Amino acid sequence: MWDSYGLNQYKFRSASFNEDARGRWYFNVVVDVHAEIPAGQDRIGIDLGLTDTATCSDGTKLEAGRFYRGLEEKLAIAQRA
Repeated sequence: MWDSYGLNQYKFRSASFNEDARGRWYFNVVVDVHAEIPAGQDRIGIDLGLTDTATCSDGTKLEAGRFYRGLEEKLAIAQRA
């Protein structure tokens, strides 16, 4: 077996062997990796909605207020247009 990725430097969490339809075998492994977040990559995305005012990519939710109520029908019409 040849270790082209230097797996000996990682801690294995789980692993399995799999065979594809062409008879080739693969070793699949999950390892723990400690990675540094590069500068500028620590941003989040925001999804605006009606049920929750906003949901961030880190899971934080801003609960909906009353300012959207009554506008759902107008929004649906605008979206279909």
